Amino acid sequence: MKLDRYQRLSLYNQLKILKSVENTDEYDIWIQILHEGFEYNYDDLFDWLHEPTSKDISEFVIEVLDMFRWIEHYKRDNPSDIEICGNYNSSFRGFDGNHEGKYCGYANFLIKDKGLWEESKNGIANSHSPMVDIYYKMLTVFKPNGIYAFEYPLTKIQVEQILAVH
Repeated sequence: MKLDRYQRLSLYNQLKILKSVENTDEYDIWIQILHEGFEYNYDDLFDWLHEPTSKDISEFVIEVLDMFRWIEHYKRDNPSDIEICGNYNSSFRGFDGNHEGKYCGYANFLIKDKGLWEESKNGIANSHSPMVDIYYKMLTVFKPNGIYAFEYPLTKIQVEQILAVH
């Protein structure tokens, strides 16, 4: 990684301010790296930052959460439908934290941190099994070609069609 003198000075000043405000020595090593211009260690400044989550992953997670919102609304409006309400796959189960980390992290951010998709809050835990392919298949029924296949609210038959791909 290369940093020009302006970038180094800007980061250096920001770290000095943080050190002062937080009254800590935690930033001293990074301040020294920037001050001395130790290019080999510039990456140390950014090691704690996660790689970006792509827009495609973000949009996929949002579409999955929307699909389960529609299913949850059906369940709420039809509590006596034991077949659907009792179906384990009719609730958002999250994503695999080990293999679908970006999906899992973004879903947690939307549900837990932003307080969106409240009805899916029980599914934000690690599913401990891959879910992306399953959700993708469900979305091909719910929203083929990016267009909603059904009108709101869903009927029992439509929910069954979505869940049948599981």
